[in-house]
Amino acid sequence: MSAEILRQVWLFSGLSRDQLDALSSFTFQKTFYPGDLIVEEGRTGNGCYVVMSGEVEVVKGLGTQGEKVLAQRGAGEVFGEMALLAGCGRKVRRSAAAYGASTVSAAFGM
Repeated sequence: MSAEILRQVWLFSGLSRDQLDALSSFTFQKTFYPGDLIVEEGRTGNGCYVVMSGEVEVVKGLGTQGEKVLAQRGAGEVFGEMALLAGCGRKVRRSAAAYGASTVSAAFGM
């Protein structure tokens, strides 16, 4: 993912060009299809995703009677960021699952 695309994402908008260039070197793009599990609830998080195209649903209790859609994320939006923001040097477990609600192109990194 290019530094210019990262600059448009709220989470990274305050970074300098050099910081964005460095960050972009740690990202890679992947395609997910409808129903693909992207992030599994309860698993340790080690990065975040930026949706390039398509739609992702963030769900608590996926596959249970108490399943609840917490959010929908589309192009230019971030999910999984709490693994970075809440970690403060320690491993953080994902508090919700995320799956492709349509064909999704997302960049992962950090």
